[in-house]
Amino acid sequence: MAQALALADDEAGRGPVNDAIKGVQAWRGRHTAARASDNGGNYADAVAQVIGGKNQRGEVVTATTGQCFDVVDASLRKAVDHEQQEFVQAANDGRGALTGLPAGAALLAVLAAVGAALGIGRRLSEYR
Repeated sequence: MAQALALADDEAGRGPVNDAIKGVQAWRGRHTAARASDNGGNYADAVAQVIGGKNQRGEVVTATTGQCFDVVDASLRKAVDHEQQEFVQAANDGRGALTGLPAGAALLAVLAAVGAALGIGRRLSEYR
């Protein structure tokens, strides 16, 4: 995540990565609680903390590790889509900058041919 944050070069890219980092931090906390419940023999609470549903006391658990994962997944998808759009724009800009290259190369080839013809013409006139 730190590398993704470092590679994001604008706020539109950093915002979703920061959201993903917060989601991972929340997931770690919820995962630790679920592991503690499972390790303590409270399987019903552990399952409810991971996928939702009712815990051992019959309370509905809505804050799950799955929700955190969904936040991370959606945030990273948004960041990747933004960076991909920026890459495509940069590639198109680079391609646009090269549109005159074939014409320039052709012009230089014609100038070289004219220069060669003039140079050869002078050398041939020396022999006449």
